Amino acid sequence: MNPLSKDFQRVRYLLQASLPGFLVHDDVMIWDMKNPTLQTQYEEQTAGLLEVDSWVAVEDLGPSMAQMYSYGFTAMESTQHGMKFTTGNIVMDNPGKSGDHNVNRFTDLMATAGTKQFVLCKVASGRSLPIEREEDAKARLPQGYHSHYLVQPQESAQRDRYYHEYIVQSSRQMVGDHSAGEKGAHRLVSLLDAYEQSIKESAKPDPLIETRKGMIATKLKQISDRVGDIAANKRDVEMQVRRSMDVVLARLEEEAKAKMDLLRCEELELTRQLQQVEWADAFLASQRSQLAPVEFLAAWHLHKPLRVEQREFPVVHLASAESVKPDIQLLGRMQVVSGDGDGHVQLNDDDDGKRRDEEQHPHQVGGHVMSPKGKRIIQDVKNDLLKGGGARSPQKRETARGSFTLRMSSTSSNTRQDVWSTQLRREMGLDSADDASKPETTDD
Repeated sequence: MNPLSKDFQRVRYLLQASLPGFLVHDDVMIWDMKNPTLQTQYEEQTAGLLEVDSWVAVEDLGPSMAQMYSYGFTAMESTQHGMKFTTGNIVMDNPGKSGDHNVNRFTDLMATAGTKQFVLCKVASGRSLPIEREEDAKARLPQGYHSHYLVQPQESAQRDRYYHEYIVQSSRQMVGDHSAGEKGAHRLVSLLDAYEQSIKESAKPDPLIETRKGMIATKLKQISDRVGDIAANKRDVEMQVRRSMDVVLARLEEEAKAKMDLLRCEELELTRQLQQVEWADAFLASQRSQLAPVEFLAAWHLHKPLRVEQREFPVVHLASAESVKPDIQLLGRMQVVSGDGDGHVQLNDDDDGKRRDEEQHPHQVGGHVMSPKGKRIIQDVKNDLLKGGGARSPQKRETARGSFTLRMSSTSSNTRQDVWSTQLRREMGLDSADDASKPETTDD
């Protein structure tokens, strides 16, 4: 490139600004590395994504510059899981934070420490997911993210510099009894005889008492065993509850983290933009105090396009911060039920529990969510069952899904029991003890 061209001067200016403490010599050479084909592909695949500049050390590129010019960074993608690149100041003691980039410029830097070669790249970082460790970049990017942002530790020596690291994956830019006996009719006996008789009788074991003791011991053992069974059942259900709770809490953590990541993404990008403006102004201030008038006029002339670019740069990449709202909710409920000896399910036997359920779920009947019209129909069926309670002739009722027929169970094998009336009778306690003798029923 012609050293007198504006493009040459702009690239040299950016290079010097990225090398605080180093000197870019006047004999630096800059080549234009734009490949029209790669440039067109890059623009098509990264349209609308946030772009940042990155200086990449040539020794970290892998393939030759000719291959890089012809094929881009595809070779790097095949040899690395994630490609890291930096934007901001160049760290000379650890250059080469390489990444997937579209090549714009190639620069040969002659610094005080020797000759260094860098490629100035345009990287479509898009929306970056913040991570604390570089190995976290192995996980698949969530939908809506295009790269990882490696958060620098607070104790890092780089925290006071304009230095940011990104990792991209794709080269195309980079998812509870007692008894009463008969009245005494025995004859009176002497005290001594009575005492002796009592001694003899009391020494004999009472078979009925022994039998009763055995029954009590058996019952106590059954109770003890049942207590153990209940405790084990409680532990099992508790484990299920905790597993369900863990799943819900994990989902809550995911939802909250997704919102936090969006906000942090915008926060980091805005912080970077602010640092970029302050970084450019600080460099201009140093030029203003160090350069001679003629040299400063030239530097100011080069700085003005950079300031125009900063004015036109979008404040945020996407309007995501405004769309993130504290609207996470808990829907549904977790209910523990208990079954009796007949296998019937009892839900909230206490009146207070029933009333709370009716208040909280006015359209829920027997665990089924009903529409207001459906609830009225079920209430009519309940009233009919309470009034009758015995065998009836079939009754047809119209519902939103068509008509159905209610039939009470009988001894006839041809009579079938309606599933809704059966469930309602169970819930209302109308099933009698002789239900077990009734024939098995099926739906119409």
